[in-house]
Amino acid sequence: MGAARAFVAVTVEGSDTDLTPAQVRMLVLTRAHPDCNLSALAEWMDIHPSNATRVCDRLVRGGLMQRLEDPSDRRHVRLVLTPAGHHVLDGIMQRRRRALRRVLQRMEPADRADLTRGLLAFAEAAGEVHDDGLWPIGRT
Repeated sequence: MGAARAFVAVTVEGSDTDLTPAQVRMLVLTRAHPDCNLSALAEWMDIHPSNATRVCDRLVRGGLMQRLEDPSDRRHVRLVLTPAGHHVLDGIMQRRRRALRRVLQRMEPADRADLTRGLLAFAEAAGEVHDDGLWPIGRT
């Protein structure tokens, strides 16, 4: 648990956004799965659909995400990031990479290699994929 707390602390340090972890997660998942819908996001995030709706509503109001009607099925609403959403998410990921790099540079090379293998195995077991470096949940 100590490692989990340290990891969370390192990855949220220096954040200059007012986004909650759930909002960031929704941005990550929406970017990884363009044109997904709210039901899929709720399932991937393991939250109740009404909670997913509230998170999405805040992101839409903030101009980071938009809802688009599917021309072939008006009952299906697709979710996509806006350019501002991409920009904010890029900034978050860059800050996280820098913060992680600072910690990893203090580790011995052999320990970094062991950690890399272990974290890759952990991510795979948790169902994560790492398309374009985001590590979103890999659901199809």
